[in-house]
Amino acid sequence: MSDEPQLKATSPDVARLAESKEFYDLYRNSMGRRILYELQLHDPVTVEDRVDAATLKHIFEHIQGVWSKFGEDDPHWSVVSVEKFRAGRIEDTIHEFNESGRLESVNLQRLIARLGLTIKADGTALEYGCGVGRVTRWLAGMFANAIGADVSASHLRHAQEYLSAQGVKNARFHHVATVADIANMPEYDFLYSKIVLQHNPPPIIRHIFRILCEKLRAGGSAVVQVPTYCRNYKFIAADYLDEINAGRKVMEMHVLPQPVIFDIFAETGCQAVEVSRD
Repeated sequence: MSDEPQLKATSPDVARLAESKEFYDLYRNSMGRRILYELQLHDPVTVEDRVDAATLKHIFEHIQGVWSKFGEDDPHWSVVSVEKFRAGRIEDTIHEFNESGRLESVNLQRLIARLGLTIKADGTALEYGCGVGRVTRWLAGMFANAIGADVSASHLRHAQEYLSAQGVKNARFHHVATVADIANMPEYDFLYSKIVLQHNPPPIIRHIFRILCEKLRAGGSAVVQVPTYCRNYKFIAADYLDEINAGRKVMEMHVLPQPVIFDIFAETGCQAVEVSRD
């Protein structure tokens, strides 16, 4: 047996370490943050990712209602939550907002090239959670057809106006107003979804993600972002229903554990090419 002392870190230990001035002074750089993240990664979380159909419908209707309101009151800010993109300031910053969509498409094309993904330029791309179309506009330039899907009708109206003003004629939109509308989305050859699924509770993420994988045609590719871990995160469906029934209407952040995502891949015949930390 080794005589060296053994360190057994518990959650309180990690918290005290993270909050100490000594840790901050020593590990204030990115490597230090990475070390801290690795320590925290071992903390378990409780996530209910399966609910019955009635509960799923109730939760989805809540999320759809919240985001429909965001789409009406603050459409651009709800997509990129920076104060300069608020409804009262967007006239002065709309060019910068739209430019962020172009930059997203540049980064997307670099990722596609680096991973060697097969892209069917004569096929169809779908953006789930397209918002006001800032990235859909550029997907339409990469593919013969583009589809933007969103739960907010107001977002889609802005998207249609923006793409029309840009002379884009090969894009159409799909309003996801009900749970059934998710399953009614058309098939496609490329899927893109970023900073979208995270705003849905785990059972909704799981339901959407599975259908998105099922709708991806054989030989197609996807670039999707969804957080899979957050320290101290917990989702209990019954508790969540109590909150929304009490009037909860905020921009929510959720996770879906990575094993659940890998199970969906296996069940739908998809394969992960790369997993990058978000």
